[in-house]
Amino acid sequence: MQNQPGWNQHWGQQPQQNWQPQQPWGPPPQPPKRKKKWPRVVFAVVGVLLIAFLTRLGFVIVEMQSKQADEPAGTAPAYRDPVVALAQTPGTGVPGSYGGTAMYDACEFLPMDALDNLGLQPTPEMAVLHNYFDGDVPPGRTVEEGSLAPGVCSYVFQNKSGVTIEVFQPPYTAPDRMQNWQPNPKDGPITQDRGVSVQNYYDQENNWWDVRLARPDLVVRATVKGPRDSDGGRSESGQDGKPIADAIVQPMLARALAGPTPHRQYEFTGPYAGQKDACEIFPTQGVEAVLRKPVKPQALASYLAGDAEMTEFDHSVSYRVENRCTRNTLTEGGTIGEGHGEAKLSLSTWQDDQGATNRQTSLCRDEIMGTVPIPIRTQLGDGPVCALSSQGGTRLAFKVGHTTAELSASDAFPDPTQEAQRLLPLAQEVAAGLAG
Repeated sequence: MQNQPGWNQHWGQQPQQNWQPQQPWGPPPQPPKRKKKWPRVVFAVVGVLLIAFLTRLGFVIVEMQSKQADEPAGTAPAYRDPVVALAQTPGTGVPGSYGGTAMYDACEFLPMDALDNLGLQPTPEMAVLHNYFDGDVPPGRTVEEGSLAPGVCSYVFQNKSGVTIEVFQPPYTAPDRMQNWQPNPKDGPITQDRGVSVQNYYDQENNWWDVRLARPDLVVRATVKGPRDSDGGRSESGQDGKPIADAIVQPMLARALAGPTPHRQYEFTGPYAGQKDACEIFPTQGVEAVLRKPVKPQALASYLAGDAEMTEFDHSVSYRVENRCTRNTLTEGGTIGEGHGEAKLSLSTWQDDQGATNRQTSLCRDEIMGTVPIPIRTQLGDGPVCALSSQGGTRLAFKVGHTTAELSASDAFPDPTQEAQRLLPLAQEVAAGLAG
């Protein structure tokens, strides 16, 4: 799908074909394939025998425990490599606003389909984090927010390398914080381009490249981060990100000059085509009804770009994609303000209904990592419903079609059954969105 005007033309002028980083930033190099075929045959035979043994062992255990006596026997697991199953598309409608100011979408400054041009090919393990406004906060309802950026877009690879975009705008970002985010001449040279201050420098303390575009009403910051070393910190290999930092300046500037656009959206591909995005079916009004507080029309979304293999206790194997959405209350001081509340929705979309059925059955039947499920007798979705209570609170778990869902909210009742009843109306809205 094509990007907005003013973006592709810059990438077309700045291909990154000659840049070879010292450490892999994106997917690890694939080992050469073996030419001889006989080891594969041996491994296949051994694998089949092993799978058959494990399957039979699973049935014996099931029979002894009498936990799965009524379940039909499954076929041998069908293993495959994970695949990228997430696509990002231009938004529709109008941009969200805060205090009358239209909000920029951080992912418009670096769309997912532009990563290939930077030598950062998306992998199944790549995480995508996207904070955006999908509604309006009128001028009379604004509050003093925290220090976090109202717009964030981050692509993080398995080795923790990647690129993060942060967008700061008043009145969400207070005047003193807007000033603090302006480019500092102590960090490096600042140039002017069409009324925008531009800075691109290497942060030696954090070992990453820092790109800033700024004017009084807007600061866009990009950090280009290299892989983490064995101690968890970032080594000087972060300097290898210079070609990326250089390449994104002009496309980001073009996007800033073009003005705010609706937030980018997500769709799943391959065996997950047509499945729902958590934030699209997690209504602000429904969250307000549960928390009994005003909720900010801002989505904090997270995704894995690809699917992952999941093996259940009965040795059945399926694949799923995951995405989560968090919504916060409109609270003085933001997420650290007094009285702050939040609600979270986690979705796992499976490649087939059997995978979803197996997972939901297991969740609502088996004790997993000390969590004992509590059955909830209600009509919700098309599978068992249960409350999962742990030190982190209570989650209401249910299934609709190929998707298993877990819903939670702050200020939970101590009694898991009572908390499940509090969450039930919101869960019904989510279930309707999944089924629609």
